[in-house]
Amino acid sequence: MLTNEKKLIRDRIKAYRRSLSDQKRKDYDNAIFERLVSCGELMRHSLVLCYLSTPIEVDTWRIVSYCMENNIKIAVPKCKDNHKMDFYYFDSQSRLEISPFGIYEPVPDESTLVNNFNNAICIVPALAYDKNGYRLGYGGGFYDSFMEKHENITALGICYSDNFLDSLPREPHDRCVDLIVTDRFTEDLSNG
Repeated sequence: MLTNEKKLIRDRIKAYRRSLSDQKRKDYDNAIFERLVSCGELMRHSLVLCYLSTPIEVDTWRIVSYCMENNIKIAVPKCKDNHKMDFYYFDSQSRLEISPFGIYEPVPDESTLVNNFNNAICIVPALAYDKNGYRLGYGGGFYDSFMEKHENITALGICYSDNFLDSLPREPHDRCVDLIVTDRFTEDLSNG
């Protein structure tokens, strides 16, 4: 039942994202980027863990560039079996490959694995977030598993404000984020 409900919401959000014009998506992405930079959260951390966005996601490539320009260490994920993932340091010389999920990932043999997550912030991908900080992901469970293992990492969600909902269906393994940044507002949930 819950899986069916999540699938319906996923389909609705994906259709919404695909319906956005290129200009509207660019405007939303710029607003999220500006809000994220102005809140100072990236500068407060020595390591930013960031997924590399696909065309229907909030643009994270600009966030990655910003971190590199400001000498903030950046790492990107590589998904493995059993819903696990590793993060590898990323810079302008890093080589990427397209995964079976259709996303850009680091080439492990040519990258340095992150072992120390002290003072790290993780930008968590999602189709939608709710007012309690829970997210609707893509169904793989990679980030929930990672966040459960690394509870000391600040978890930050980015999404379009039209994808910020009152509530989302959730399961016991789902993890919430500490902060959500949208094109219209920022929600600090770290004390909730």
